[in-house]
Amino acid sequence: MNNLQTFDNIYANLAQSAYRKRPLTFSELDSILKVEEIDYSVDEMYENTTVFGGQNLPNNGIVYLQPDPTKKVLYKKVDSHVITGGKNHVETFDVYENEKGLLSDRVKGFNAYFLTDTPTLTNDTKETYLAIRGSDGFRFALHDVQLPLNDWLDNNEPFIMSDAYIPQAKLTHEAITVKVQELKTYAPSAQLNITGHSLGSINAAQAVANLDAHTLERINKVVLFHGPDVMKSLKKMGLSEEQIKRASEKVEYFLNPFDIVSMANRDVPENEQFGKTHIIVPLHYKGTFDDGVAHDFGDLQMDSKGNILVATPDFHPELIEAGEKISRLTRKYIDIVKSKGGTYLTAITEGLKALLEKQVEYQYNVEVKYLLDEFKKEYDAIIQETRQQSLEWNYANIPLLQERILKATGEQEIMLRQQLVLSAAQLATFENEDRINQVKTLLKQYKEQVYHLVHKVHQQVYGLGKHLNHYELENLISNFQLHTFWRDDIESEMISNMDKFQVDIEQFSQTLVKAAEQMVMLDKGQGQSFEEIMTTVQERWRK
Repeated sequence: MNNLQTFDNIYANLAQSAYRKRPLTFSELDSILKVEEIDYSVDEMYENTTVFGGQNLPNNGIVYLQPDPTKKVLYKKVDSHVITGGKNHVETFDVYENEKGLLSDRVKGFNAYFLTDTPTLTNDTKETYLAIRGSDGFRFALHDVQLPLNDWLDNNEPFIMSDAYIPQAKLTHEAITVKVQELKTYAPSAQLNITGHSLGSINAAQAVANLDAHTLERINKVVLFHGPDVMKSLKKMGLSEEQIKRASEKVEYFLNPFDIVSMANRDVPENEQFGKTHIIVPLHYKGTFDDGVAHDFGDLQMDSKGNILVATPDFHPELIEAGEKISRLTRKYIDIVKSKGGTYLTAITEGLKALLEKQVEYQYNVEVKYLLDEFKKEYDAIIQETRQQSLEWNYANIPLLQERILKATGEQEIMLRQQLVLSAAQLATFENEDRINQVKTLLKQYKEQVYHLVHKVHQQVYGLGKHLNHYELENLISNFQLHTFWRDDIESEMISNMDKFQVDIEQFSQTLVKAAEQMVMLDKGQGQSFEEIMTTVQERWRK
C-alpha cells in the first residue's frame, strides 16, 4: 500500500479512510449506534510510518463518523434433516445471508460512510460528506473471497466491458437521496460533499449524474480520485445532455497519468469527458502493476492548504501527454479483448477467480498471455519515455521558473516556488534512482562474474579426477566457494541501505516542497525564520 503522506486534503483523507487497513480506517470505527470523532489535524502512526496531520483543514480537521442505524445482519431459514435418537426429522436453522443497510450491502460489495462537521445534524451543521469505498483488494480474499469478487466481477467488469450502470452505483444513488432528505429536515444549512476512489468514483459519478435537479442542488463538491471516465455509461443510462452537464459542473477528478484505471475511457477530448479532470504530478513514475503504486493515494503531492500538485500546459505537460497515450493504449487492448469475445473474457475472468479463490497464479493460455505481455511492454515504454521527458523538462525549465518567480506575487509566487523546488527535487530523486540502479546492476554483474569464476575453477579441479581421489578434490575446492569471495549479508545490507537512502531523499524532497510556501512568508517578514523552517523540515524528514 502507498498511503497519503499527509492529511492536508480532506477529500483524499476521507476517500482513503473508506478502505480497510488504512490510517484512520472507518471500517474499524464504524458503529451502528455510536458517533465517532476523527481528527485529521493530528499525526497518525501507521505501520511504522508517520502520516502528518493536516494544517489548514475545514473545521480544524475534525469530522464525525455517523452510525448507520439501518444496518442489519440478515438470516434466512434453512431446513436440514437431523437424526436424533435414531429418528430422522427436519429442523430449521438460521443461516447468515447478508449484512445490509442504507450505506452497506455485503452481497453487492457496497460500502459508504456518512460524516459531518458537528456531532449530530443540527442548524449549526455546514459540511457533510459521503465517502464511498472502492474495490476491496485481492489480499482480502484470504479472509473472505466474496469481498473482492463482488467488486471486480459484478461491478468493475460490467462497467469496463459494456459501460453498465453498475449495482453499487444504484445503491449510492439511494444513499445520496436519503442523506440529502435528512439534511433538508435536520440541517437546513448543510450541504453534502461526495468523494471516492477507483470503483468508488464510478459509483459516485453515475449516482450524482442520475440525481433529480432538487437533490443535486444540495450537492456541493464531488471530488474523485483515480477513476475512469463514465460518460459513455451515462448516455447508455438514458440521461439527457442537460442532466449530464448540470452534474458534471460539480465533479472533479485527480488522475495519475500512469494509472490504467485513471486513464480508462479517456481517449476522447477533455470536454467530452464527465467532470473536470486534473492530471497529478506523481511522486513515483511507476505503473499500476508496480504494487499498485500508480493507483494509490501516496503519489498525491500537495501543499499545506491541500492543493494537489497537477500538470498544466506550462508545467510538466509531458504528463498530460503520457495520460493520453496510456488511455489510447488501454482502449486498444480493451477493444482487442472485446473483439475476441468469450474466449478472452472467460480466460481473464477465470484467472481473476483463481487468484481470489485459490490465491494462485492462473495459467493463461498462450494467446492471452502474449496479449498481456505485449500490453505491459508498451505500457512500461510510455512510462520510461515520460520519465526521460520529465528530466529534460526540468533541466530546461528550472532557469525559467527562477526568472518568473522574480516577477510573481502572492499565490502565484508560492505556486512557482513549489514548482521550482519540486523540479529540483525530482531531478535529485531521478538521478539518485539511476545511480542506485546502476550500483545494483553492477553488484549483480560482479556476483555473476565471481560465480562463473568459482564454477570454472571447480570444473578444472574435477578435471584432475584421474590423478586425485575424491577426498583430495573436495579438500582443494573447500575454500574456493562463492560464499568465500562474496558475502551475501554485505550485499543485502548495501541494497537495504541504498533503498532506505532513496526513501529518505523522496521524503526530504516532499517536505521541501511544503517548505517553499513558508519561504514566501519569510521574504515578507511574516513567516518563521529560515532556521525554524529547516528545523521543521529535518524533524519531518527524520520521522
